[in-house]
Amino acid sequence: MSRIFFEEKQKFTSHGLIISMGVIYLGVTSVFLFGFYRQFVLGLPFGSKPLSDAGLLIAGLLSFAVLIVSAWLLFGSVLQVTITDKGVLCQFWPFFRKQRVISPHEISHWEVRTYKPIAEYGGWGVRWGNSKTGDAYNVQGNKGLQLVLKSGKRLLIGTQRPEAIAYAMKKMLGGAHE
Repeated sequence: MSRIFFEEKQKFTSHGLIISMGVIYLGVTSVFLFGFYRQFVLGLPFGSKPLSDAGLLIAGLLSFAVLIVSAWLLFGSVLQVTITDKGVLCQFWPFFRKQRVISPHEISHWEVRTYKPIAEYGGWGVRWGNSKTGDAYNVQGNKGLQLVLKSGKRLLIGTQRPEAIAYAMKKMLGGAHE
């Protein structure tokens, strides 16, 4: 059985994100509800180039479906990171159902660092970077475990507990910090 040195689960819980997404969801919902009311209840066309009743209904249902799926993806996502004596294990559900395992012998260099989520990776989430930045799995904040693998690939894993993840990496690698 593996010895666990570090565990962290992160979700998208930033107040700014929740408020901004709430405003967007409320705005889209309000526009369609007003359109439905105007066109179906009052019998007046909605907009200067109104859709047919069927077109408005389909557009509204598709919009609501997109809102529901995006809310589920955003607020249901979980970044789970575990560091054991076997390696760094990370999973970003529902994007990656299978846990990614990076064994200690795959790691060439690591550091816990402050990064610029938007400038370096284009934001938060599962981010596919270039050869310079590498990929990133992050949820919030600007602290992360930067791994450089012997293959040359880079991976940044966001954390809210930078000191604890650094300690766990040292324990996993037997005190070595390259």
